[in-house]
Amino acid sequence: MKCNLQKIMEQSNITTQELSKLTGLSIATIEKYCQNKIRIIHFETLNKLCKSLNCNGTDLFK
Repeated sequence: MKCNLQKIMEQSNITTQELSKLTGLSIATIEKYCQNKIRIIHFETLNKLCKSLNCNGTDLFK
């Protein structure tokens, strides 16, 4: 499974810092998702990302 967060952020023209402010997630967490270095996907985190980026889980992960 691959995380497409970086691509979605680029398409949405949003920076890591902006997404951090919108979601309340740390910049380090967002960067781990962007770099596909996550080991556990928390539903709460996934929900925050999807709401902030106006997407769904299948958009984030392929």
